[in-house]
Amino acid sequence: MLEQIAERIGRVIKPHFYTRVENSINAYNLYVYNIENLELLKGNPCVFVANHIKPEGDKNVYRSSGLSPDSFLLRRVILNTLGQDVHFVAQYDPNDLGTLRDKIPGARSVLKRFHKGMLRGFDVIPVSKRTGAVNVDFFRDAKTAVARKESIFIYPFEDWMDDFNPEQKIESGAAYLAQKLDVPIFPIYVFGCKTWNPKPNQETTIVFGKPFSAKGITIEQTNSKIREELTALQNLVRAKNHEQ
Repeated sequence: MLEQIAERIGRVIKPHFYTRVENSINAYNLYVYNIENLELLKGNPCVFVANHIKPEGDKNVYRSSGLSPDSFLLRRVILNTLGQDVHFVAQYDPNDLGTLRDKIPGARSVLKRFHKGMLRGFDVIPVSKRTGAVNVDFFRDAKTAVARKESIFIYPFEDWMDDFNPEQKIESGAAYLAQKLDVPIFPIYVFGCKTWNPKPNQETTIVFGKPFSAKGITIEQTNSKIREELTALQNLVRAKNHEQ
């Protein structure tokens, strides 16, 4: 019941929250490369993957929500190009929900369920990353979205970072989901959007790779392919910046 109530609250808040966030990131001077690659999807769903940029002033509220400017910039570009929203995947049971969870008996469970419901209200797919977690709901939600021709967006690396680090550990969720749902993986590299309050014309860059199939290869091989693709996209952006 608590999750359902939280989901309803999330659906009421979502449009107002998104409007406020959109206004705060409008100052970015956005460069987008290879956007035509989105047309390769031909209207079919995929699993988008990207590096996840750590916001400046890393506070608990950011880490607890998984919110960052890159998510909203990526969502805007994909929505405006494809005319269809994308479902981000976010952790609903992070380690830093606040000290309240440890002071009040049962607070952890209540906060987790409320957080999970709120994420669903924002059309975000909640997932548990705790060791041994059984994510039946996560797979069901992802499967339902794909059946509606809606794409999933996963940040596959273990943590967010100032810039993409090829040595960062890759979680297996994106590869597993792409294989189980038989959809391609679509790599994207983003650079520069590190603040919620950018200065006028502060530059940020998004570069789209090309979708690839994870069919017939192992999870480890798929993760290696993700790493290779993002490294290539990062090098492309660095080359373009060097030319300017």
